[in-house]
Amino acid sequence: MKIISLLTFIFFYSLVLLQFKEIKLKTNNMKNLIFVILFVIGIQNTIFAQKDTIYVYGPGGPYPAMNDIAKEFSKIHNITVIVNKGPVSKWEMKAKKNADIIYSGSEYMMTDFTKKFSNIKTSTISPLYLRKSGILVRPGNPKGIHSLLDLLKPDIHILVVTGAGLTGVWETMIGKTKDIDKLKALRKNITFFAANSGVAKKKWIDDKKIDVWVTWNIWQISNSRLADFIPVKEKYTVYRDCGIALTTKGSNSKNAKEFFNFVQSKRVQPIFKKWGWRTSK
Repeated sequence: MKIISLLTFIFFYSLVLLQFKEIKLKTNNMKNLIFVILFVIGIQNTIFAQKDTIYVYGPGGPYPAMNDIAKEFSKIHNITVIVNKGPVSKWEMKAKKNADIIYSGSEYMMTDFTKKFSNIKTSTISPLYLRKSGILVRPGNPKGIHSLLDLLKPDIHILVVTGAGLTGVWETMIGKTKDIDKLKALRKNITFFAANSGVAKKKWIDDKKIDVWVTWNIWQISNSRLADFIPVKEKYTVYRDCGIALTTKGSNSKNAKEFFNFVQSKRVQPIFKKWGWRTSK
């Protein structure tokens, strides 16, 4: 990338020299020379702007917090940070080419990322903050759901996520009852198994027959008009983290390392807290 940028600059700089020689500093052609110089400066600035941009990739759950932090960092340092979110299939190829930082939605997700992305510097992996599991219900809670065990009642239609950071969360929650009959009853009421939270959100919006979405508290905070959050007893609650890591490219970038440290600083704790992450013990 650096070689291409250098060659591009040399090419346009050569055009300036040729133009300069051709017009022989004749006054009536000075406008042309100035135009070409300004054009080359614009190209050069674009090249270096692209070089300075920090590219971040990760799942949708932690995105609201990460994106707000990126905006704050950009405002302070005047450096562009682009946060790409969604299922890994959406950004995998781009991340392999230009990712400076990759963030995750759980520890096992980060481990999977290290297998998928050889450019992750495993020594830099850093867990950040936890969020808790719970129950999302329709606004106003029309089915009167107030606990995990209420999900076992007849005529309750449940949505769960079986992939991304939520793999196994629903069964871990009900499994803490140590009662196989309760697990059977909950599974019987599950009407849709979503591959990820993006698919789950679409199903929640499109299918009003679904009464419950078992997920993280952070999804209600970022979609407050779509659902109410019902916490479950602490003994049934599952906590998983958001983690962050530098790539090989990022570890060689002063700007990326500054942003990496910024995300871990106390300065951004209020942002994580705003979006539902547990920032204190």
